[in-house]
Amino acid sequence: MLPAGTPPPNPAELLASTNMRDVLEQLREHYDHIVVDTPPTLSVTDAVVLSPRADAIVLVIRSGQTTKQALRRSRDILAQVNAKVSGVLLNAVDLSSPDYYYYYEYQGKYSRYYRDDASHDPDDGDADEIAQPHASQPSSHSA
Repeated sequence: MLPAGTPPPNPAELLASTNMRDVLEQLREHYDHIVVDTPPTLSVTDAVVLSPRADAIVLVIRSGQTTKQALRRSRDILAQVNAKVSGVLLNAVDLSSPDYYYYYEYQGKYSRYYRDDASHDPDDGDADEIAQPHASQPSSHSA
């Protein structure tokens, strides 16, 4: 864990500096994975400044709050700097929501279309092996 410390007067300059690049290079020599948690992409430039130096970006969106427009805008901004967005994480999902229940029922009814192993018998009642489809997400996390 590398704490942020006292906020500098201009964080974007610090994040874009050669010192930051050097720190990331040194960390890569010692660790397999480095996770950098940044503020939301649309709020400040931190994620945009750091993203070109990351091997992968995961956008984090909040269920029921992040709009499609905000997600698209975040995606577009990161694409402009050639960020490697590898996925989206949907946060704060209300599992008691009727929408979630419907999705679960849909998966159960049509599970044979979502199985990893196509040769598996779809009528054996084993719903635990259903492969969940991937969702798409605007705070970003670099890895």
